[in-house]
Amino acid sequence: MDNKHYVDAIVKGSESYFRAFALADNMRHHLGDIEWILPLPNTPGPSIVYRVSLDERTANERIGELMPGLQDGTIPSYWVITPNSTPKNIVNILVSNGFKDISDPEHPELGMALDIKMIPEPPLSNPNIEVKKVVSTSEFEVWIDVVNRALHGWNMLTIEHYSSWLSRDEISFYLGYLNGIPIATISTMQDEDCASVEFVSTLKEYRNQGVATTICVKALQNLKQKGVKTVTLRSSSEAIPLYKKLGFKPYYEQILLSYRK
Repeated sequence: MDNKHYVDAIVKGSESYFRAFALADNMRHHLGDIEWILPLPNTPGPSIVYRVSLDERTANERIGELMPGLQDGTIPSYWVITPNSTPKNIVNILVSNGFKDISDPEHPELGMALDIKMIPEPPLSNPNIEVKKVVSTSEFEVWIDVVNRALHGWNMLTIEHYSSWLSRDEISFYLGYLNGIPIATISTMQDEDCASVEFVSTLKEYRNQGVATTICVKALQNLKQKGVKTVTLRSSSEAIPLYKKLGFKPYYEQILLSYRK
């Protein structure tokens, strides 16, 4: 498969991830040439523009129309730009309208993909490590707690608003245990023969003990059994070595812009 296949799959996975947040009862979801999610006032959740598909001839005018919403906070100030964002000079257009590129070139966030045939063999069995698929509300509540502590550093997810995720057939959740303690998470979101890996996290004090590798391989094996052929993710720089060890390859650097009032 060529690079475009993998780039398209990564972008598709990214968009599916953000649209999943729109399933929460406290989220606003704007569709159209620019797509974003935004939590209702005084409720937790991500606020971000994740898809930009504008005509080069009218892009500058369209951004100008959004300025009042950007200034009053009814449109998210953070924008994700992918290789499929249009027009191709969208970054320059946004910067000329007051946005700042806040991507870190020394620690880029990479769009990565894996041919499912390349997943590694499971790690050697460690009796201290156990991986469980989340099936109950109580387990999902534990999953959310680990994600918030290990990945976000604040209570971005709540069982109150996101319990509907547990009933979605296309979304799977896993908890990794070390000596009986839940310390790691992963989620997969499937779309036909493609899937994205999300919410990979390990509590800081338990890292580098093999739990992340074990839980990732388990999730990937389950995707393979479901007929998935391509798996994608977006990785922060510190997790890239883990994903490369699992067989993922980088295909682009994601760009993040922020509007400054």
